[in-house]
Amino acid sequence: TRVPLLVIEGEAGIGKSVLLRHLAAEAGALGRPVFAGAADAVERHTNFFAWREPFRALFGLDATLAPAAARDRIAEALRPLDGRAERLPLLEPVLGVGFKDNETTAAMAGADRGVATRELLADAFALLAGDTPVVLLDDLHWFDSASLALIEAIRARAPRALVAVGTRPTSDDTPPALAALIADADSVRIPLVEMGEQEVRGMICRALAVETIPDALGQYLATRGEGHPLFTIELALLLREMGVIRIEGRQCAFDPDDARLGAL
Repeated sequence: TRVPLLVIEGEAGIGKSVLLRHLAAEAGALGRPVFAGAADAVERHTNFFAWREPFRALFGLDATLAPAAARDRIAEALRPLDGRAERLPLLEPVLGVGFKDNETTAAMAGADRGVATRELLADAFALLAGDTPVVLLDDLHWFDSASLALIEAIRARAPRALVAVGTRPTSDDTPPALAALIADADSVRIPLVEMGEQEVRGMICRALAVETIPDALGQYLATRGEGHPLFTIELALLLREMGVIRIEGRQCAFDPDDARLGAL
């Protein structure tokens, strides 16, 4: 039985990335290997883009390692995968270490090359990631189709891996492959919704490093920020910069009738 896919859903800035970072810290504290990656709107059509950082971490690659040494490290790590040495150039778009096509990989193109790359990546992950790895993938709504398919391939090869993803809510424009992955019966969905006033008050106290905030400020921020944590914090910091919020020590003052609020 494989571990369910954990899907964290919410609008931009609602806290998906924060929750994923918290999960990474908790997993790391338990000694679980963590592999984190994220998509990018600009690279949404670049195959396997979101998996570059997780796989560079898997092979222990960093900027200090020369390309030749990196290629040797990868080849040595994958030696147990019999008959795969000639397919190592398929990893170049993901790892970027200077692998050149050989006679075998040069003959691969299109969908066949994509499938072969996905299978090699999934096998490499299953071989090297350990028994109970944690994979954290953000901005799933910008994933290319190859990156989406690799999620399922890895979960099939490494069923004890915990894979958690962050994504915006599905809509009529959501690609079918992404909608199917999120709606799968084997997925656990965690929707992040707007915060209530009490939650807003606690968050703002932490952001401003004060013990309490006036009721009027809590109501103002909850109303204007609409329970959205990122927007609410930014609004509170702006009000402090304007001098509408005044802080002395651990105390906070706010005048709801301040004329400067009308300019916002």
